[in-house]
Amino acid sequence: MTMQIIKRFHEIFIAAEIPLRLRPYEILITSQNSGLIEFMPNTISIDGLKKKINHSWNLNLFFRKFFANKFEEAQKNFAESLAAYSLVCYILSIKDRYIFLVFKLKDTMEI
Repeated sequence: MTMQIIKRFHEIFIAAEIPLRLRPYEILITSQNSGLIEFMPNTISIDGLKKKINHSWNLNLFFRKFFANKFEEAQKNFAESLAAYSLVCYILSIKDRYIFLVFKLKDTMEI
């Protein structure tokens, strides 16, 4: 149900031309307490990222090193997706799950 609402928010943002980015994914319910989640290639959790990068780095330095040629685009995508998920989580009363947020690293740096 939650993902259906997130998909609807995504559609509303697109239709209203609001620059907020959501990446809904498919969920296949297989029983009352299990299911399958769509695989998202080229992603990593914040927790996983923190374990792999230099511990003296902060998010700004990571962006500048990893997205050297696309820094401003990556920063914009990150801000737009963070704002979108923050808004959705606030409206749906989803509690803080930041350590499990997923970065789409390859091209866009979206959450």
